[in-house]
Amino acid sequence: MSEDERVLKEARARPDSFEVQAGAAEWLVRRGRYEEALPFLERALELDDEFGPTYWNYRGVIALHGDHDEAEAYFLKALDLDPELTQAYFNLGIFYQIKGDYVRALERFRQVVIREPDDFEAYTKLGECCAALGMEKEAEAFLAKALTVRPDFLDAEVGILSLYLRQNRYEEAEELLEEFLKLHPDVGPFHFMMGLLLEYRGAYGEALGHFYQVVLDDPQDGDAFRHLGTCCAEQGMNEQAEAFLAQAIKLNVEDPEATLRLGRLYLAWDRPEDAVVVLREWLRTVDDGKVLYGRKVEVSQVYKALAEALERTGDVEGAKGALERSLELVQDQPDVREKYEELCRPLGGRVSIEVD
Repeated sequence: MSEDERVLKEARARPDSFEVQAGAAEWLVRRGRYEEALPFLERALELDDEFGPTYWNYRGVIALHGDHDEAEAYFLKALDLDPELTQAYFNLGIFYQIKGDYVRALERFRQVVIREPDDFEAYTKLGECCAALGMEKEAEAFLAKALTVRPDFLDAEVGILSLYLRQNRYEEAEELLEEFLKLHPDVGPFHFMMGLLLEYRGAYGEALGHFYQVVLDDPQDGDAFRHLGTCCAEQGMNEQAEAFLAQAIKLNVEDPEATLRLGRLYLAWDRPEDAVVVLREWLRTVDDGKVLYGRKVEVSQVYKALAEALERTGDVEGAKGALERSLELVQDQPDVREKYEELCRPLGGRVSIEVD
């Protein structure tokens, strides 16, 4: 008989035992089997009124994985019944963090470490919230504290590495990654970060090994396939680069970087017709004349690459149209405007366009 079968069998056989009912509920909640846990939670509360704070805390945990709006009320009710229930403060902090309310999340996680000074998970969450609020010094201090208490805690390691990368502290990040990979040789995010650092400093061959490890672990990771394609292209491995970039686009059809990379690969490979197909297909997907806010720059760059590809196929009018669209999206592009005027000159003198 498995441990799972044993716990549930005992809970059904002993409905009047508070310890057994509460234990079964906790067992199921920890394993994400929330609907199954509810009857045992209800029964435990019936057997012991003092179970109330824990009951409402667990109800909040269950709601976090379903109706978020109810979760806050449940956690607050648990704390109203027991203001010292550390786990309810932690879970309420998670609720606010999920909602993007980092200020309120910070206060809840602080309440945890006041009561539990060695709670490395709470220190990690404090670091994550500070980082989200741009409080980078505080974020580093909290994450370092978490690693002091628990040197191999994965979330804190990822947090401090992400912070270092955001601050361009590449040498420190690489040193930490080497240590973390010794502790966690199979953790995909660490291989991905190491790949980024190696790619950044031009060590494309070494970077390939790390990105390859990522896609072995997660064949749906489009970003890793894109970087595999980038590193292969930089090493002149065009056929491999084409396959990796095509897979990246397949996994994320709206990824402008993979599309641009593949288009530029075709141009470097003297295959402008293929570049036109790839770039036009991506633009057909994302640009229906109303480009989403925040994407104008990246879409304008794809139009710029499309113009180069069209010109090399001999379609000068198509190239001009692509440059016009690029300028409509982002007006301050002197090189694009200059190229447009250059393409227009053979038609009769100097030409300039103004985009409203």
